[in-house]
Amino acid sequence: FVRELIYNNISSLKSMLAYIYNHNTQCKKTVINAPIDDKIKLIIANLKTCEIKLIPFMAGRVINFEKYIESLNSCNIDTQKIDNKCIKIKVIDKYIKQNNSVFKISVCDNKIKIQRVEEDYDIELDINSITQLAFSYLNTDEILILNEIDESSLINTQKELLNALFEKRINYIDELV
Repeated sequence: FVRELIYNNISSLKSMLAYIYNHNTQCKKTVINAPIDDKIKLIIANLKTCEIKLIPFMAGRVINFEKYIESLNSCNIDTQKIDNKCIKIKVIDKYIKQNNSVFKISVCDNKIKIQRVEEDYDIELDINSITQLAFSYLNTDEILILNEIDESSLINTQKELLNALFEKRINYIDELV
């Protein structure tokens, strides 16, 4: 039983996998839990004999969109490159009514601000898409594709703002341990 593999280069990973493989008479099945962007699948010798399952292991959602955006001020977001930019997002949430609104997100004096507005919106996203952005599961390009949003409907500064606010990172939350 191997609980965790930690390696700092590809040859050490290959050595550990070879060691595990050498014990294949004792163990007929191997289960590997890895982050979605892990490169281990690139070095497994014969993927045809492998079964790969992507299993989301964490249930989460953005409960209060307004508070979530305000909380981004405490993150290490480089607001200088997005200063004086804004975007209006229409949020759709079928469970929490207070999230259903058009929100203007702007950056002024290196501070992220959000306010409800009664204006036309630049982009419409449901709370599931926002949650995927917030938890770094998907980046803005992937969200645009999944929601069939024409990228050209956003001006460059709006896309830059979305990319800065929702930068995709590796999520190391492991609730399987």
